[in-house]
Amino acid sequence: MAGGVAVRQKDQYDSPWKTLIDKMLPDFLAFFFPMVYKDINWSRPPEFLDKELHKIIREAPGGPNIVDKLVKVWLVNDTEIWLLLHIEVQSQYDSKLDFRVFGYQVRIWDLHKREVVSLVVLADDREGWKPDRFEYEHWGAGITSRFLVSKLLEWNERWEELEQIKNPFAIAVMAHLKTMETRYNPELRAEWRYRFVRGLYDGGFAREHVIEMLRFLEWVMVLPPDEEQTFYKRLEGLDKETKMQWVTSFEHERMLIDRREAVIEALEARFGTISPSLAAELEGIEDMATLKRLHRRAIVGVSKPEELLDEELTAVI
Repeated sequence: MAGGVAVRQKDQYDSPWKTLIDKMLPDFLAFFFPMVYKDINWSRPPEFLDKELHKIIREAPGGPNIVDKLVKVWLVNDTEIWLLLHIEVQSQYDSKLDFRVFGYQVRIWDLHKREVVSLVVLADDREGWKPDRFEYEHWGAGITSRFLVSKLLEWNERWEELEQIKNPFAIAVMAHLKTMETRYNPELRAEWRYRFVRGLYDGGFAREHVIEMLRFLEWVMVLPPDEEQTFYKRLEGLDKETKMQWVTSFEHERMLIDRREAVIEALEARFGTISPSLAAELEGIEDMATLKRLHRRAIVGVSKPEELLDEELTAVI
């Protein structure tokens, strides 16, 4: 629509939320599900169960629908309880959401015999829709499967409170809500985005959190090219004013991410999907020259993805 800001497709819209959960799981739980957060022993690092997740997606009822994260955590009593958290950011109305969550719970128990807590963040714009269980009953027999729910839309009524919360996910929620509100008003969206960045600068957040949130805001609060250019000129002025140089750091991080994605895309174009372990190794590379060299090798220099890092490892040794 002329003059409007195109809304990203669902998979792209959910992706920035997934990235924040990967990077800031404790903050995510502290904001959305504090009762869960306080019962976890955070001295033991959580484990993201990507392989188990992929198997569940393939085999669970309803087909390969989006599931955000499975995470293994330990409780504060340090017993060997394996708690699986199913976390979903659902940005569109889905009449079968309750059935899908139940299906994942069943498959997790079937495969691993572990207790499952399902956590759902509803990021849609449909008032009154807030499912929290799947259940049926016949002749006194049946089943009830409940999950914890947080609805972003409800924070509109608690905006002043939201502005006072010192948690990066408070800014994420505000950004999400204002993105929906400013769908056809890019000037107002740019103003809100600048305000959120200013909040990051003034909020005392850790550097890595600021960088992740800058990327989140860029991804979610999409602006037309001319507005984007004007926006970053304002941020350069903010860098000089605060002497923090967050934008400079963010630009460097963004270039690293883009270069890593280029390597993965080159491999996938030639060989199809790559292994999670190789993707994780690429994620850990912080040198731009190395990534540039790997990009060339991904295009013409390897006969299979696993060979990509062979020369780099040899050079290190």
